[in-house]
Amino acid sequence: MGDQVLIGGGTAIGDGAILDHHVILESDVLFGRRSLACYRAQICAGSIVGERCVIGGFIGERSTIGDNCRVFGALVHRHPRHWGGWDDDNEMADGPTLEAGVFVAFGAVLVGKITIGVNAYVGANAVVTQDVPPGNTIGPAQVWGCRR
Repeated sequence: MGDQVLIGGGTAIGDGAILDHHVILESDVLFGRRSLACYRAQICAGSIVGERCVIGGFIGERSTIGDNCRVFGALVHRHPRHWGGWDDDNEMADGPTLEAGVFVAFGAVLVGKITIGVNAYVGANAVVTQDVPPGNTIGPAQVWGCRR
């Protein structure tokens, strides 16, 4: 465990996991065996990270990450009623779900309760708002599912 790591109440960390310097694991996070949280990674409340993952980005509340994933971008939940209270019960949306073997490159943003299929690849700076089928590649800076 690195320096200045913050671990919230109710969080469980699997055997052999590594938390680098300045990592934040908020409350009720399940962080899998032999996974690595890189320098300044943040995993928000209620999220699940599988085994043998590398997390180097931002994982928003209630996101689920399968085994053998690499995440360097951001997973965020929707906040459709931006005028409502941020923590109101009716505003609690789930974050994205990544199935096993998914790679999310730097700068990519995955938004809302979507599923990224097994072994999918999300390129740098892509914005994803809809499900991605297994094995698909979303290219760098591509917008997938956004309405204009």
